[in-house]
Amino acid sequence: VSSCIFAEGISQQCSGDGGFGYLIGTSSTVSPPSKISLLRNVFISNRDRNPYITDAASEVEFINNFVYNHKSKALGVNGDASVHAIGNVFKHGPQSLSRESCYLYASTSNLQWVYLQGNIDTCHRNDLSSGSETDICHKENNNAVSASEVANSPVFTSSGFVSLPADNFLVDDLFTDVGAIHPSGLDTIDADILNKANKDDLTCNDKGTGAIIANTP
Repeated sequence: VSSCIFAEGISQQCSGDGGFGYLIGTSSTVSPPSKISLLRNVFISNRDRNPYITDAASEVEFINNFVYNHKSKALGVNGDASVHAIGNVFKHGPQSLSRESCYLYASTSNLQWVYLQGNIDTCHRNDLSSGSETDICHKENNNAVSASEVANSPVFTSSGFVSLPADNFLVDDLFTDVGAIHPSGLDTIDADILNKANKDDLTCNDKGTGAIIANTP
């Protein structure tokens, strides 16, 4: 999955408190999903699931994506899902909570299947030269994730996609080819959504209080 915009999910999903983005998972009655790559996508103003990867999924790559104005969680990983999250930008927006962008549910699971490398959280790790890879994450009850809890090297064979560093150049490059592009240019609705992201300011300045915008069908 590449060059897509997942934005402004319908509010009725969450009792009017914002909508969901993208769920990767399954019930116990079907084969679990595997070998899924999300490369160079944009997630904007979804309360949760930006994306959310359940414990049934395996070999999921989340590389060079931009997530903005999530409320509850940006990237979420539940249970023993095997995930590579590499070179992504998580930017807090007006409706974002102050906690770390990524949620790793570790109550009864093994986070050694989660590999993090070179991700930015504009409020908790906006400089890749300092801090730890897990500075962008929290667990249940907003507890911190220690570096020893996650994998320190890739946990499955990658697709071979070569990631760019998570910085302003990546975001500028991303915004040139996501969404529906017509011969006359970018779709006007997609352009309006992208313009809300204030992509040129990768700081914590946009962070708000956590009240998500009301998006109705």
